[in-house]
This record gives sequence, structure tokens and C-alpha cells, in this order.
Amino acid sequence: MTRSSLNTNYNSVGSVINSSILTKIVNKSCSRDLNLIQHSLLTEKISEFYVFEATLTTSLESLHKDYYRLGKFDDCVDLKYQYENGMILGQYCLADLNFKHEINVMHPINTPKERNKFKDKVHWGLCFPASCSRQDINNVLSTILSHQADVVINEKSCYYHKSDKISTGDIIYGSIIAFFITLITLCTVLHVIHLKRRLKKVIYNVDTIRRQNVSTKYEIVISFSVVHTVMKLLHTKPSELNLECICGIKLLTMVLIIAGHSLIFVFSGPVSNIEFFQQNSYQLQNSIFLNNPLLVDSFLLISGFLTCYLMLIELQKRHGQLNIWFIYLARYIRLTPAYLTVIGFYMTWFPKIGSGPLWRQTVEVETERCLKSWWTNLLYINNYVNTDYLCIFQAWYLAVDYQLFIIAPLIILSIWKWKIWGKALFTILILTLMLLPSYFTIKNNLDPTLLVFPPEIEDISTNVYFNSTYIKTHIRAISYFCGILLGYVIHRLQINGNKISTNIRILGWIITTILGTASMFSIIVFYQKNYEFDKIESSIYTGCHRIAWNLFISWVITVCVTENSPFINKFLSWKAFVPLSRLTYCAYLTNGIIEIYHKGTIKQELTLTKFDLICRLLGHLGLTFGLAFILCICFESPIHCLEKILLRKEGLIQNLQTSPDIFKIPTI
Repeated sequence: MTRSSLNTNYNSVGSVINSSILTKIVNKSCSRDLNLIQHSLLTEKISEFYVFEATLTTSLESLHKDYYRLGKFDDCVDLKYQYENGMILGQYCLADLNFKHEINVMHPINTPKERNKFKDKVHWGLCFPASCSRQDINNVLSTILSHQADVVINEKSCYYHKSDKISTGDIIYGSIIAFFITLITLCTVLHVIHLKRRLKKVIYNVDTIRRQNVSTKYEIVISFSVVHTVMKLLHTKPSELNLECICGIKLLTMVLIIAGHSLIFVFSGPVSNIEFFQQNSYQLQNSIFLNNPLLVDSFLLISGFLTCYLMLIELQKRHGQLNIWFIYLARYIRLTPAYLTVIGFYMTWFPKIGSGPLWRQTVEVETERCLKSWWTNLLYINNYVNTDYLCIFQAWYLAVDYQLFIIAPLIILSIWKWKIWGKALFTILILTLMLLPSYFTIKNNLDPTLLVFPPEIEDISTNVYFNSTYIKTHIRAISYFCGILLGYVIHRLQINGNKISTNIRILGWIITTILGTASMFSIIVFYQKNYEFDKIESSIYTGCHRIAWNLFISWVITVCVTENSPFINKFLSWKAFVPLSRLTYCAYLTNGIIEIYHKGTIKQELTLTKFDLICRLLGHLGLTFGLAFILCICFESPIHCLEKILLRKEGLIQNLQTSPDIFKIPTI
């Protein structure tokens, strides 16, 4: 039964809440309050009940025109009516009316035109007395609809004003945050006092500390000083390795990734002009937003490149002696504090800072997932373990990156020590990883990549392709290993003093530009209205588009690092990019908070335009980097300073000024 075929003798819900229906409600309080409302609506004696009338007199025949009917959330939950024997409080419920089976996105047999249609479900915002249970409301709606649609009102569907309980976890997390804020404030004050006593503005950066042989205690104190951390963040002195181009690539890529996340959450939320996405999804210029997954591969490539390149330099400096265990530990210390701060926020205070029709279904669900799976995130196995409860939807990348980082030193050491056999092993590994995505695409009849049709990404963490394929390390590993290969090639070029000839540069730009453009914009084929799925075509795209994109990014990095493209290198190394690029990791962590909060607090259907989307994207971008700055200054940067002090004390870093240092390898 489809929505368009809905047939009922009733024009509205309000007209049919009669005595026959009220007798089916076991809950006496609910029956009494509904009876009072019905009587008040008929006699027009109680004006406060206009909100009930507005939501309960919706024409059922018009429901098929919309996917969301949010109603009046604030008016409903704010409603209070005192009568002789008590008080009626408003309760807002977002009921799901299911008219048809859902599309099986694991086996895509529908055209994009069909997959874009919200034809299976209506989200209907209704106002009932708080005395009514979900089952009571379900009984009323099912009776009114004559069982022509399945009514689903889950435990997260209803909302009314009530006091939030502060748990022990909330107190512990709040106390830890308060401790850090107090510590940072105190250390900043002490640092400023010391600077004033010296009667000159000396910022104690890494060079100053080493030069003046200050005590370890003082180093620790200024590690938490806002003055020190901000100046360190703003530091733009170029390194000897000419790697500043990475800063530009990281920042520009992160901006586009955040834009992609914003679009996913906007389009999967309450939009009144639901045809807007389909009208724009097959336009070529929008490919860069639709192919967001490819942009993430740029970070895997960069991470693999820096791991290999810096590790080879360290191996050369240390004559092949490197403590791998401390490399793993340093990496864990670098990633985890800021990550743990965000996880803790999801688990404690996040669900208490807002409200809206979708709040409980969006934010509280994220909290419950984190409560069940936080430990998988901290072990960086969340892309394989407990994937039904993904905590922080974008955190899969950190698991992939860390798992590959564990493997990378072993591969790099084998290439360093056993040149022939190491290279042979690496060649076999990279060829295998090239074929794996295509194999699984054919075997499981999968989409060519993550296709973001709005009906299929209402909750991205439960999307079948995302959950079962997209987040897996063995599917994403090829980009990382391409980065390792790039690091080895550039290191050999510099060691041997080889130059890239003019003809090679011209040919390289032509080939890689064609490959990069084709890989990025070819995705538009799969969004054409009448495109018919072909698993062979899908598998070819899956196996080739990442390789082509990696070749393009690899070429850009090569010509910049080897100083064969001054103009491109100068642009990507622009000093304004450097500080912002240091925030990309924290921006990646905090962006989910911005997107989830925005979706959870939407109270009216959005009418999208291109200008409106640009404004939203810019707003989300600014908020994300603003929150990232706070996270970086308070948690990431101080811990990094302590890490360096520890590693130096252990003799693992002889010189804090050393740029080619394996312990400084960044992630996102």
C-alpha cells in the first residue's frame, strides 16, 4: 500500500478522536485528557489547545506530498493547562508512518530516480498529552488510519519538558574539564607574570627552552599556557624538508570534507523541497561534494607518505636503529587525548544541551552508541568491532589510520633492511590491495562507492554500504600504501640527487590532471536519473578511481617537495594555511558535534536554495574550526608538549628542534 493510495473516510485526525477510540485506550489519564481536549476543541472554550487542533487536523490525504510534517514543536512542549483536577502538559511525538518496504541498498537494483524518492515513510509530528504513552498514541493513529500504514513510535520519538538527571559520569567528565581549564588558566597567568618580570615579550617556544636550559617543571608549566600554545599554533617558520605544501593540501581537503558532511546531514534531515537534491545531484560541478569519500583518501595518502618519508630519514640518521614500540606509543599519545575529550562529551553532556523534533533520535542515539562502544574507539578497532553501535560516525578514519600505522613501520623496515625481498613483499601487498575493492564489489553486488541518496543516509552510521564496506581498513588501505610508495620514491630522488626533466614534468601534469579530473567528476554518472546499476562497471570504478586520484595528489606532492613547481608550491605553502592546517585533526573530531547538533535542533522543514546551502556550509565551517581551536589549545597541544618532553628525557629525541622526526607524524 503506497501513500498515494491512502483511502479513508475521515478528513482529519481531530474529527475522529471520538468515544469509540477513547475506549480503546487503557491508560485512564490519557483517555481523560484526550476527552477534555476533544470537548474543548468542540466548544472552543480553551484556546491553549490550538496546537492540538493544528497537529491533529492535518489532512491525511496530503501526507503523501511530504516526507516530514514536523508541526509546532515549541508550542506543543510548552503547553500547560491547569484544570480543576490537575494539569495537562504537552508531549511532542514524531510518528513514522510506513507504507512500503524499504529499499535494499546493499543490492542496488533501483535507478537514482527511484533511490532519491522518499516514498516509504512519513515523519509526522503530533501533539498529545504527556499522560499518553507511546502505545496509547500508536493505538489512536492505527485506528484512525484503519491499519493502512504501520505506525512506529519508538522510545526516542516523544519529547516533553522534564529535568535532565546529572549522572556520575557527567560529574566526572565535568570535573576533568574544569580541572584542565583551571590548570590552563593558572599556567597562563604564571607564564604572563614571568614574561612581565623579564620586561620584554619573550615567547618561550621550543628554541628558547633549549637555548636557556630551563627546568623540566617550567617546560611543563608553559606547555599548558595559552600564550605558548597559541604562539606555537601560529608559528610559520618553514622546515628544512620543504613539506609546507602538505599544509595547503590538508586544509583545502578538510574544508571540502566538512562541506560534504554538512550536505549529508542537511539533505538527510527535514527538507520540504525534497526534489532539490535530485535536480542538483547529476550536475557535473557538484561532483566534488558527492565524491567526498575520495577526498578522505587524500589524508590516507598523506599519512602514508609522511610515515615512510620521515621514517626513512630517521633510519638513515640512526643507522637503521629505531624503537618501533615507542613510535606506536607516541602515535597513541598524539591521537588519543583530544579524541577521548570528544568521546566523553558525546557520552555525558551532549544530549543535555538542546532539543527539537529530531533531537532524541539524533543526539541521544549517538550517546547510547558511545556508551556501548567507547572502548572500541580507544583501541582503534571501531571499524570492525561493534559496528552496529558506531560512536562518532567519522571516527572510522582514525581506526583505519592507526591500524595501517601499525603495519607501515614493519613494511618500511623490511624495504630498508632487505631491499629485494622487502620491495617484492611490498609490491605483492599493494597489488592485492588494488584488487580487493573490486573483488568485494562484484562478490556482494555493491555500489561503486558511498552514494549519498537522502533516503539512504538518514542515519549514516546505519547505512549498509557505509557500515559493512566503506569503513573497512582492507578497502581503504590502498591509498595509504600509495603514500608509502610516494615517500620511498621522493626519498630516493633526494638521496640520489635526481632531477625531474622539463618533458617529464609536462607529461606528468597532463597525465595526472586527466586522471584526477576523471576520478573526481566521473561519479556523476552514477547519479544520472535513469542510470542502471552494472556490477562490472561498478567494480572497475571501485578499483580504479582511488588509484587515479592518488596518482594526481602524489604528483602534486612530488613536484612541490622536489621544488619542480614553484607556483603551486608557493600557493599550497601559503603561511595562512599553516596554522589552520594544524587544526584539521581537531576539526575532524568536532565537526560531527556541529552537524548532529544542527540536525537535532531543526524545528521546521527547510526549503533549500543554493545560496542557503552556501550560508550553512560557511557557518558550519566557521563553527567547526572555532571549536577545533578550543580543543587544540586546551587538550591536544599541551599533551603534545608533554609527549615531547617525555621522549626527550628517554633519549628518543636529542633535539626538540629536529624537523624530520618520526614522532611528529600527523594524522588528519
